[in-house]
Amino acid sequence: MSFIALTILLGGLSFYNLKNILTEELINTGKVLSESIADSVALKLAVMDIAGFQDLINNYAKIDGIQYIYITNETNELVLDTFSPQPPQDIIDAIKENQRVLTIPSLNSIEIKHGILYGSLGHVHVGMNTDLIMHHLTKTFPLVLIVITIIMALCLWLLRRVIKNVTQPLNTLTNFTKNIERYQFDISKANQHEIKKIAELNDEIGLFTKNYLSLHQELERHVEQLTEASARNSAIKKELTIAHDIQMNLLDEAPKITGSNHLTFSPYICPAKDVGGDFYDVVEKGDTVYVAIGDVSGKGVSAALVMAATLTSIRTSIDYLNDPTDIITTVNKQISKHNPNLMFVSLFFAAININTGIMDYVNAGHPSPFICSNTGITTLPSTNNPVIGIQEHQYYPSNQAQLTQNSVMIMYTDGVNEAHNEKNELFGDEAIKNVLMDLSNPSAKTCTQTLNAALDTFTNGVDPHDDITILSVKFSAKEKEIPNPLVISLNNDIDELIKLQHVTTAFSKKHQLQDKIEKSINLVLEELLSNTIFYGYQDSNPHTIFVRFLFKNNKVTIHVEDDAIPFNPLTDAPDVDTISDISDRPVGGLGVHIIKKMVDDIQYQRINEKNQLTIVKELS
Repeated sequence: MSFIALTILLGGLSFYNLKNILTEELINTGKVLSESIADSVALKLAVMDIAGFQDLINNYAKIDGIQYIYITNETNELVLDTFSPQPPQDIIDAIKENQRVLTIPSLNSIEIKHGILYGSLGHVHVGMNTDLIMHHLTKTFPLVLIVITIIMALCLWLLRRVIKNVTQPLNTLTNFTKNIERYQFDISKANQHEIKKIAELNDEIGLFTKNYLSLHQELERHVEQLTEASARNSAIKKELTIAHDIQMNLLDEAPKITGSNHLTFSPYICPAKDVGGDFYDVVEKGDTVYVAIGDVSGKGVSAALVMAATLTSIRTSIDYLNDPTDIITTVNKQISKHNPNLMFVSLFFAAININTGIMDYVNAGHPSPFICSNTGITTLPSTNNPVIGIQEHQYYPSNQAQLTQNSVMIMYTDGVNEAHNEKNELFGDEAIKNVLMDLSNPSAKTCTQTLNAALDTFTNGVDPHDDITILSVKFSAKEKEIPNPLVISLNNDIDELIKLQHVTTAFSKKHQLQDKIEKSINLVLEELLSNTIFYGYQDSNPHTIFVRFLFKNNKVTIHVEDDAIPFNPLTDAPDVDTISDISDRPVGGLGVHIIKKMVDDIQYQRINEKNQLTIVKELS
């Protein structure tokens, strides 16, 4: 179909060009004849002797192709013509036209005008018959069309030969490529004979085929390397999955204490990689629950290993220690000893009394938790301790706080407040506070889920750049009425001093004692009872010590009773040398001396084989 259309197009162009050539030839013939006639009649026309020229123009009119001839004078009046019987109206109208070549379609003629003596004596008009053009076209065009068809057929045959020479190698390359795909780049299974013959051609296709084979060889080696790497990555992925499962098994998904329902927990953890360095823990020991949340510097397997070591160290230390200061100081010492890469750990660690909500805590370079209570959102004051794992001999003092009824403590790692969105904006501590502020009497689960949902909305699908961990704990124990007087019993165990400290704090808050009064009472009792526990008993049997608090008449009276060996701190304690150099002073007596200075009255009695010590502290 394309061949026929192209042949018709070329035939049409040839017809058009041939017609133009014949027309031009006819016009030139007319010009020659008109010029010849003009030269012949010029002299006779000048003397107005033109009678003999009628036969001349009649003879010219008999020439093939001439349709008519007429002569006009200088005023464009008709002088001679070959028309019979008279010129048609179109000729009369044409005399007025001042054109040298004029087409008269009604007469099928092209009229050529030539001046006699440059037009001074008139003009000769020769009408050439255009039917002659069609006559010649009718005879010539079929021959031209046959020639065009033959040429087009030859071109088509040559084109097919060229295309075949080009497409055959390309088809071979295509089939070879399909075989490579079918056999998964195993070239040994494909037909290489034809492709190698093409590669031997000394042309562009041969050069392309050589490069193609070279590229395939490189690609085959690359596929082999990728296959090996994929196998290794698969093994690594499997190991990471196992490591992730082990890590998650170290963390309790639903921590719950058995001794009381006063504390409820809600954790969430999302490692940035398969394994991460964030962790949390909840350990119950007696009437104390230890809560930890931490973040190891770095990510991946190395951080996970340090995380596991830190978690193990914390749990081990809790087994034989009670005070958060002692626990974290010990953990820091253990981690620092075996930390060649100096991967530090930020950590928040708290010991919460499940009955009173009194909490002793250590913050080692970790984001401070928020406390959500009926009075609003507050930030737990930091203890300003450095991260663990760097300085082996670092000491970690603790602070104390009171969790009020139905309050929730929200702990988190810096993957939360430092999360960023697609605009690289940080979530920030203020956003966390605003999210929690909108909650009314929330549970631990509500706080964790709401904060996590707000974080998802903010990041809007951006992958986390750091591990994200949230741990919320709600204290819901009803505040116990603190009696007055308040009597407690203690075992002769130094760890019981923590219990005594909590009771002193609760008693002081109940009666709105100043902090300095509370600290003075704590220091006095700690000094007296530690002396009794360490030096007052000559056996290893358990003994009970009773402490009675009374607030009355703007003063605090404390009565201590124990069955230790007789000891009157007012008389039996050695005198204190306050004059000699400190290196020359005898050991002992300084604690009792300080106690005497801190209280307003102290009395001792020995009744029924028991030491009876009464201490009075006036309130200013």
